[in-house]
Amino acid sequence: MSKIFTFLKKEIVLTVSFVLAIISMIFVTPNEKYFDYIDFRTLGLLFSLMTVMAGFNKMGVFKVIAEYLLNKVNTMRGVTLSLVLLCFFSSMIITNDVALITFVPFTIVLLKLADKQSRAIYVVTLETIAANLGSMLTPIGNPQNLYLFSAYNMNISDFFKTILPYALISLVMLVCCSLFSGKSPIVYNENREELNFDKRLIAMYIALFAIALLSVFRVLNYLILLAVVIVFVLIFDRKVLLKVDYSFAVYFHISFCIHR
Repeated sequence: MSKIFTFLKKEIVLTVSFVLAIISMIFVTPNEKYFDYIDFRTLGLLFSLMTVMAGFNKMGVFKVIAEYLLNKVNTMRGVTLSLVLLCFFSSMIITNDVALITFVPFTIVLLKLADKQSRAIYVVTLETIAANLGSMLTPIGNPQNLYLFSAYNMNISDFFKTILPYALISLVMLVCCSLFSGKSPIVYNENREELNFDKRLIAMYIALFAIALLSVFRVLNYLILLAVVIVFVLIFDRKVLLKVDYSFAVYFHISFCIHR
């Protein structure tokens, strides 16, 4: 019983969504149409993308990219701007949640090593805003976009034309906010962890991501993508399946089922 309580406490968002779904059944009596609420294509795409990004994250690919970019700047303003832009643009590809899960912990560690902990709240707040605003520009940037793009058979050019003005305005405002971080110098600790990438796994995840994009843009059936991802991951990197945030995927779909 205590394990169940611990799980419910840990997954509070999922728990609340599940309770709301149960309550919604009072107003919409369960029937055979309930199965139509489940968008299997969106779930398949979401699982595949989350698995691929979990694989990249597990190998430290995103951290290496971040460290490379941050080594090019030496002021607090430059660090803040780099981190915010990193979250803004990376979220378009790796999703807003993965961007934050990847770079926020790194930001906190980096600021601590540079004795700039007092700036953490401001920087992380901007990163959170940047990840959510940047992710809206692409169909794979966040689950909501993926769902809308899939459910309504949207044209990719129309999608970009609609969102681009808002994304550009958001980018300008984020850059302006980042400039208020000040010009104080910042020094990094050069003792970085050496990562030995498995070239075979890197190639595999790049290929899987390319296949996922083909599926998102409806060039390839999502069932083929799902089968390929599951088979290759089980054979070459099955432990990454433990890194996928399944509760988020379930919570996301429960939320949309309630709205539908």
